[in-house]
Amino acid sequence: MPQKTSESVRDTPLLDLRDQRLIAALQCDGRLSAERAAEVLGENPRTVHRRWRALTGDGTVKVVAVPVRPDSVGALFLRIKVLKGKLDALTAALAARPDIPFIDLSASGDEITAVSLTELGSRDHLVFRQLPATPAVASVSAATVLHVFAEASDWRHDVLTPEERAALTPPPGESEPAGDSPAPDPVDRDILAPPPRRSPPVPGTPPPPSGAASPA
Repeated sequence: MPQKTSESVRDTPLLDLRDQRLIAALQCDGRLSAERAAEVLGENPRTVHRRWRALTGDGTVKVVAVPVRPDSVGALFLRIKVLKGKLDALTAALAARPDIPFIDLSASGDEITAVSLTELGSRDHLVFRQLPATPAVASVSAATVLHVFAEASDWRHDVLTPEERAALTPPPGESEPAGDSPAPDPVDRDILAPPPRRSPPVPGTPPPPSGAASPA
């Protein structure tokens, strides 16, 4: 078993410093052009185009839009104890939910930590009904997030100089929509929205009573 793990680690491709710097440049500005990145980082524009295409093509890098969450959306920090052998199915079901932006697994393999977005002042359906009714779940604890000091999306890879980072980062407000509110308009929401789908049920959750209305 240790030998298999060692071979797996050796087979994992490592990113060289150039690729790491190109990824860090996208962290500064997800709309950055290859020409601008090449100018600041001292690379050839064709090389930047080629490496970005390769990194995004194999899934190493994914540039996503993160809409601003309204103040009316709250969050819960969940700790979910899971029965042996049920971790993968439950994790996959939670990861597919649009109201779960973050999931992590314990080293022991029997606990899931997750952040769940909620409506302020409401009883969360996932926490109070679905998870407790799931046979794979041994226990659930939930804590209200009172203040967010930093999010994972705020993390930056420290491979750029301060001067390079400043040159690649757009001025505050430059990428925000015009007007007093940074909220996306209906066209923005249509572009950002994933294909319509229902949130998958947590494995083992009892089906709704017969004759009950089911969300579309």
